[in-house]
Amino acid sequence: MLLQALGAAKNIRKIVTTCCHNGVPIRWFKYNQKAAVGGHEGFLEPLNATQVAKSRLSRLTALHYLALTTANRESLTFCSPQLDDFPGVIFSADSDLQFPQPIPWQQGMIVTVPHHGSCANKASYQRPASEYCKNSSLIWVRSDGNFKSRPCRAYLSLQKNVRHCTICRGVNPPKQKQCVQFTAIDGKWLPVNGVRTCECK
Repeated sequence: MLLQALGAAKNIRKIVTTCCHNGVPIRWFKYNQKAAVGGHEGFLEPLNATQVAKSRLSRLTALHYLALTTANRESLTFCSPQLDDFPGVIFSADSDLQFPQPIPWQQGMIVTVPHHGSCANKASYQRPASEYCKNSSLIWVRSDGNFKSRPCRAYLSLQKNVRHCTICRGVNPPKQKQCVQFTAIDGKWLPVNGVRTCECK
């Protein structure tokens, strides 16, 4: 696990270095249960984090690296709000969406499936219904490899026509991993021709 964490840190460093060399602005965020929603209207809006002016780099121990890999409950979640003809998108990362801040649900918005549809994040599918937004009005997009433990039953209980996976579990014969693409037409997200709905077993 430590080697995986070190590999992730190496990838983060590579992203930051590439951004700096190409003049791409970098924004740093810190998880905050009391953060107010918004602050970057029309762009990615943090739902459970605040932007910090700078990030102090320090020498981390192996235990700190391990903590970075397991703190999924503090995974940063962002909203790309509806803009003109483009419906909103929620980028869940590994969050279970159980943070106290409100989520600006919208009919027909895309939600990236938390943690590839892991059972540990099954509570995330209950939140839309508890906040008066039907799961059937959302589009769930799940990326994954070929793992027997994912997706969980909570994900599979969603209507098939609102689920899209990069790769589905238990399909026989197996199908190639697909690139899940959507386009906005008349204020609605529509899958690009050839994009399959979920066939997970």
